Amino acid sequence: MLKSDEKLPLLKPVPTQRASEVIFEQIRDMILSGELKKGDRLPSERSMMTMLQRSRPTIREALRMLERAELIKTIPGSGGAIVQEPSSQSVEVPLETLLALNNTGNRELWEYRNLNEVAAAGWAAERRSEEDLVAMLGYIEASKHVNNMSEFFRLDRDFHEAIASAGKNRIAQLVDKVLHKIVILRLDEGYRKKNAKERKRMIEQVIESHMQLYEAIERQDVFDAQQKMREHIEMFFNDIE
Repeated sequence: MLKSDEKLPLLKPVPTQRASEVIFEQIRDMILSGELKKGDRLPSERSMMTMLQRSRPTIREALRMLERAELIKTIPGSGGAIVQEPSSQSVEVPLETLLALNNTGNRELWEYRNLNEVAAAGWAAERRSEEDLVAMLGYIEASKHVNNMSEFFRLDRDFHEAIASAGKNRIAQLVDKVLHKIVILRLDEGYRKKNAKERKRMIEQVIESHMQLYEAIERQDVFDAQQKMREHIEMFFNDIE
């Protein structure tokens, strides 16, 4: 049910130069906590200007950020944006931004992957379906025939997302999806520093490592799948250093 301006939680004035980001975070937190629910209408731009003591361009920028995160839907002439049900995109965007802004170190990335992805490989070995195996093998085979590194890295990302999906843990799937955007950036940086011979070796090792992971998951060997993932992550760390 839509709420009138008077019934909405009061928004607080924002004493900062980065006001649009703080407004975005304030409203996002209200939505994620359930204080604002799907179908609720935000105050009009004019009302928000009064509540927040900020200009119309600042309010509009915050609303654009909320819409990009799929938390609201703006309907021109409707008198206020409509709150949407949070989706995975609502979490992915701020998490991806946070990782990028904090310039996550390579060793931090390696340490976290050793926890998250090793566990995900074990879950995949235990829970995978035939459809999961087909998807994983398809990405490996496709990676043998690509003509550019952008496509190769995309297939690398898809393979790891397929492992997370096979593990049937939605939190792992969400984190893996965001994390591998950072992983691909680091791999690309490392790749550009190598000569032609080293690049060829790097590609061949990634494909071979993926195949070993696939075979362990296919056998449903949890211990070996976890060990192969550890070795794969160690190889990644060596490639980007």
